[in-house]
Amino acid sequence: MEGYRCAYWNINGTHYETDMIEFQINGNTTAIARFEPTSGTDVKKTTINDMDIRIADQTIYFPETIEGTVNIYSTSGILEKSLFVVSDKMGIEDLRPGVYVLSLKTSKGVFSTKFTL
Repeated sequence: MEGYRCAYWNINGTHYETDMIEFQINGNTTAIARFEPTSGTDVKKTTINDMDIRIADQTIYFPETIEGTVNIYSTSGILEKSLFVVSDKMGIEDLRPGVYVLSLKTSKGVFSTKFTL
């Protein structure tokens, strides 16, 4: 995602301080990539603080029609859903109950919030 970089990987409990890694999956494997905001003057970030979203009936309702990319992450940093939306709502029926972070990027800026299903 623009404005972020991979800080490190954690694979089966082993920490790797690199943004790229190659590994072979043998059996049950857990691979987690942790991302952090990049710094510097070349990255412009705007936060939309006044956007109120509502969640009901396995749907996220936006206060107006939005046009942008919605990414939903688990609290462990795993991307659970990514969708380009041109609507005032978005279905989330495929998400399991839990806590998530929603990131919405539009031409007006970036909005992020935590929500629980």
